[in-house]
Amino acid sequence: HVPEALRTAGPLASAATSRATLLGFHDAFIASALISLIGVAVALEQGLIVPIVRNADQRGILDIARETQRLAEAAREGKIRPEEFSGGTFTVSNLGMFDVDSFTAVINPPESAILAVGSITPTPAVVDGQVVVRNRMKVTLSSDHRAIDGAIAARFLQEVKRLLEEPFGLVL
Repeated sequence: HVPEALRTAGPLASAATSRATLLGFHDAFIASALISLIGVAVALEQGLIVPIVRNADQRGILDIARETQRLAEAAREGKIRPEEFSGGTFTVSNLGMFDVDSFTAVINPPESAILAVGSITPTPAVVDGQVVVRNRMKVTLSSDHRAIDGAIAARFLQEVKRLLEEPFGLVL
C-alpha cells in the first residue's frame, strides 16, 4: 500500500499550492515541500525510523516501490545515512502488514501530515442492490492545520480513494 499512498501525495501539494495563491508565499513554500520529501515509517528493534523518499511526485510507482524497499533494507541493516532519514514533511505509516485495521498516527514535528494505512479486509458491501464481499482498507490522515487546511486534507483523501479504486491512474 505504501508506494500507492506515496504516489498520491502530489495532489495534496497541488491543493495546498492552489490555497497558497490566496494566502501568500509561506503556504506556497509548505506546499512545494510536501510533494518532494515523503517519509515511510520503518519499524526497527530499537524503535521507529522514517526514511525519506525524495521527489516522490516525479517518480513512477515502481521507482517509489524500489526506493522504499532500498531505504527500509538500509535502515534494518544499520546502513542508512542521516540525510536519508531527515527533512521529511509528510509520512506514510502502514500497520496493515501487522493485521491492524485502523489507527491514528501522530505527526512527527516538523512534518505537516501523516497517513495511517490499515490492513485490507474482506467486508460486506452493497453493489447494485446486492450484498457482496469486497476488499476494504481504512486510511486515516492526521494533519497540522497550521500548514494544511482541513478541506485540502479531505480532498487529498478523496484522491487517495479514487486512485486506489482506479489503480491505472497510478501508472500514468
